[in-house]
Amino acid sequence: MLYSGSSEFNAVLGGARRISGEYARGQAHGFYWTTTETGSSMPWFGNFAKGSQSLYIQKDGEKLMAISIRCVRKQ
Repeated sequence: MLYSGSSEFNAVLGGARRISGEYARGQAHGFYWTTTETGSSMPWFGNFAKGSQSLYIQKDGEKLMAISIRCVRKQ
């Protein structure tokens, strides 16, 4: 499922993998890694929630989450 807003960024709501290995939140959240980390083991990620017009930046990612990567050119 694609979620589109006024920024012309189409987010795929693909969910994420839990540490235990199962996948969850598909078609409800689109998670995307950022280039920022808190130490070497806690990457930040963006969370697009279905039905929300906002991007939430979360600072407590786990690299095993297997979330999406999308290269975005800043203008």
